[in-house]
Amino acid sequence: MSTMRLSRMIVLFGLLLSALTSVAVNASPVIEQWQTSKGSKVLFVEAPELPMVDIKIVFDAGSARDGDDFGIAQFTNGMLEEGAGTLDVEQIARGFEDLGARFSSGAARDMATLSLRSLTQKGLLEPALELFATVAGKATFPSNAVERVRAQMLVSIVNQEQKPGTIASKAFAASLMANTPTGVPMAEPKRALRRSPVRH
Repeated sequence: MSTMRLSRMIVLFGLLLSALTSVAVNASPVIEQWQTSKGSKVLFVEAPELPMVDIKIVFDAGSARDGDDFGIAQFTNGMLEEGAGTLDVEQIARGFEDLGARFSSGAARDMATLSLRSLTQKGLLEPALELFATVAGKATFPSNAVERVRAQMLVSIVNQEQKPGTIASKAFAASLMANTPTGVPMAEPKRALRRSPVRH
């Protein structure tokens, strides 16, 4: 291969690599950041090519902050959709379904999350946001759902305690992070879950 031909190939390869790098950089999402008047941090990524919006609220919560009431974070999270404002569990579920929206929530070891996915069409997004805000901020914790959710959690805990992977994970966390909030199991059936953790 001649030196000139090799030189041209190197130049072409360099141009191709530069183009690919440019595309990759341009494809990276632009993340905007700001704080609300209450001090909450907001991260925003715009994708105008998609006619939908994803919202995720992350709370400084989770099982590591349960204290002596082990399981209360997961219990609280499980009760959010049982009633909010003037709505019961069926009205909440049907409300999101009729709007084509999807609501989800979760409680991990060091955080709790609430998520909403909705189409951006005005007639769908605004009522979905209103329903999301109601569930997030006006949970009623109906007494008729307390025992049912509690029983479901106890069944889930029993099932988890029969899985070798879960047992090993709990043992590892307890050994590595003993006497710290992170070393506490995410739910404990013998304490808070055997009495109602909802305080009136």
